Amino acid sequence: MKKPMTAAALLLTTTVCAQNLVPNGSFEEYIDCPPSFSFINSVVGWSGYSNSVDYLDTCAFGTVVSVPFSALGYQYAADGGGYAGIITYEVGDPLYREIFGCHLTQALQPGIPLCLSFKIAVGGFGFDPAGSVNHTCKGVGMRFLTFDPTIESVTNNLLNSNIAALHLDVVPTDTAIWYTVSGTYIPDSAYTVLLIGNFFNDSLSTPMLLDSTGYGTFPGAYVFIDDVRVSYQPGFCDLTTGAGSMKRLAPRIWPNPVGAELNISLAGGARGPLSLDLFTMDGRSVASWKMNPSNTMTLNFSQIRSGYYLLQTSDESGAYPAIPLVHLEP
Repeated sequence: MKKPMTAAALLLTTTVCAQNLVPNGSFEEYIDCPPSFSFINSVVGWSGYSNSVDYLDTCAFGTVVSVPFSALGYQYAADGGGYAGIITYEVGDPLYREIFGCHLTQALQPGIPLCLSFKIAVGGFGFDPAGSVNHTCKGVGMRFLTFDPTIESVTNNLLNSNIAALHLDVVPTDTAIWYTVSGTYIPDSAYTVLLIGNFFNDSLSTPMLLDSTGYGTFPGAYVFIDDVRVSYQPGFCDLTTGAGSMKRLAPRIWPNPVGAELNISLAGGARGPLSLDLFTMDGRSVASWKMNPSNTMTLNFSQIRSGYYLLQTSDESGAYPAIPLVHLEP
């Protein structure tokens, strides 16, 4: 049950929503919690327009679309508890893209500048190798239309059109962060529909190998999308959300998948001795380590069975974000 809002909080929420022409831009309102892949239509205000668009949320704990750890990757939401997920490139199929969109709360005014922004995170290294992509690419962006497209028109006319109002023009390779894509746009028509996806062909998308370990077996690129904004308010698209601003940086681990030993390091050091606890995906404790922090620490996995795990690290200040990992017995 949600806590009741104070008057100040309600005013702030109302103001922010009024500034954003994208309804439910952080994917927080849904009709049904997603039980599996392809449930973007369960999100209030959003629809899938091409192929199988996913909705992931904290409410889907224990499923392939749970947040933060899913079959597709490991990522907390940039804002709130939910986000969308799409394939942006598939090896050997230049026409395959996943595209979704929404109706804006009002038609855009031709000639009047707007700010645009969205957050994107790279998928991969999820708990299922078959759902984990092994590539990444650029090109994901926003495009506006004056009509509600059919699936056929998206497939035939928009894919590989190489046109977007705003898009990511670098290849993202860090699976641990959210990239913010923002810019200014001057519409030339009274657009009413926003689409999100990769509208660029394979050569302009610059696909690159993401997973050199061979863990991920899905031959393509996949991203999470959150915090979508379209606004006439100057600076609104540059505002940061509260989510994650106070979170501690997750420890860095390597290699992953791990064999006999796992290396771990902490950004900015730690306060006092460290406790490291390894859990199965259903919450059972498997192993624990106590150690003093150093630049690089090594954990022995030689007595641990192969499987999917969560590593929880904590010090005197509290817990760090848990890290999913895969252990393969040597």
